[in-house]
Amino acid sequence: MKKALSVILACLMIALLLTPCLYAADKPVDACTAWGDMDGDNKTTSGDARLVLRQSVGLEKYPEEATRRCDIDKDNKITSADARFVLRLSVGLEQYPGHEILSVIGKDVTCTQDGLTDGAYCVICEKEMIPQETIPATGHKEVIDEAVPATCTKDGLTEGKHCENCGEVFVAQEVVPALGHDAVAVVATATDVCQEAQVCARCGEELSPELKHEFKAGSTVTPEKGIECTRCHKTAIPSFNELVNVLKAQPHTFTTFSKSETEISDPKFTGIMLLLKSAFEEEFKETMEKETDYTGMSEETEVNEYTYEILGSDAVSLLTDADVKSTKTETVTAVDFIKNLPDSYTATNNKTYDLTALKAKQTGDVLKVTVNVKPERYSDVKDQGGAVVVNKICSDYGDMISAAMNEFASMNEDFIRCDCDCLSTVTVTYYFDKATLSPIAAFYSIGMDIDEKMTIDISGLGDDAGLSIPAALGKTGSISFDVATNIENYFFFDEYFA
Repeated sequence: MKKALSVILACLMIALLLTPCLYAADKPVDACTAWGDMDGDNKTTSGDARLVLRQSVGLEKYPEEATRRCDIDKDNKITSADARFVLRLSVGLEQYPGHEILSVIGKDVTCTQDGLTDGAYCVICEKEMIPQETIPATGHKEVIDEAVPATCTKDGLTEGKHCENCGEVFVAQEVVPALGHDAVAVVATATDVCQEAQVCARCGEELSPELKHEFKAGSTVTPEKGIECTRCHKTAIPSFNELVNVLKAQPHTFTTFSKSETEISDPKFTGIMLLLKSAFEEEFKETMEKETDYTGMSEETEVNEYTYEILGSDAVSLLTDADVKSTKTETVTAVDFIKNLPDSYTATNNKTYDLTALKAKQTGDVLKVTVNVKPERYSDVKDQGGAVVVNKICSDYGDMISAAMNEFASMNEDFIRCDCDCLSTVTVTYYFDKATLSPIAAFYSIGMDIDEKMTIDISGLGDDAGLSIPAALGKTGSISFDVATNIENYFFFDEYFA
């Protein structure tokens, strides 16, 4: 039986040898001579072809690395076609295929271990196609781990060292326990509190909150009396005079400009004064209508102990409760009159001023105190007396009212009589930082309404006066008109509006 199988295999081998190979090819550039070596003796012979044929018909089963060398068509199985090709290789009728190359991944280099470059080898003959090269170890790179100071509530760390490349720790950082809060210090954070906040003297953390003053509903500030806190019963908000007079407690610098509006209206003429009507209307044509004028920004003015005697009468209040018509204290979040200012204006000095930056300022919580001074009336037929109440808060305007009255009174002659009645009003609004009571801004509104009447009687002058007056006009007449003037002064303190 064995002899018969051998004869059959021999015949098959002769037939295989005589059959042309379907996948014969030109000789590869880099041929691998391990192809077809089933028995592993490093050469391809007819014996290898017989072994391949036996495995193709199930008579043998050889190791995987051996069968890999004989799977010529790379279909992952051994067939008679593979045996035929191996037999033809053995007698030189076929050319060896090329190497079957497999890549080899290199090895990363570390601080302490060498690395390898990528390589490649032939899985058929195990020839090294691309040699792997050694990459020398890099060595450690030492860096300092900076110490972290401990705080009152957080642990700290000592200084340490480690390798920047691989992270190996050379000197471990040790934990420094949190220090804990130090003895508390009482800090007054504002003047509107009746219980100060308690804080840590080391880190400043608030350990207990401050308690602000509480006020009785409906309380208000007067020139002479402030408001008490219902909790601590201390004066929580000073009187108006105290608020304004804080200016003299320490140096303050402010800038200011003025806005004035004047309107002359209702001219009336009788008798011989009709002769002046056309001239009056021509001369006062422009001023008959409302005029607004801005003066230029003044230089910064400092109020201190040396200038107080000069500027103090304008910077502080001497009002009494009897001088005031009404007062109002309220908390606001902005200096509200600023929004009514123009973005820019050209003053009488022909210089243009930009107020946009001033209007854009933010102030936070603001204490607004408004005082309406009682109106004062003056007449040239009565004792002048001066602007007593106005002088207590703004002497310049009181002097101006008195000067205007005296000027009208001085015009009286034997044949001319000037009667003048003037009503003055004053509203003053101060804005203070609610927390510190530092001045932010001030607004003075001074109004004067003057009724002027001029009467003339020339009947006593006689005919030798040389006056040619139409008989229909007679010897007497009058002219009257109203003058309304409102002057506004704006003060901006450098703590906020530098």
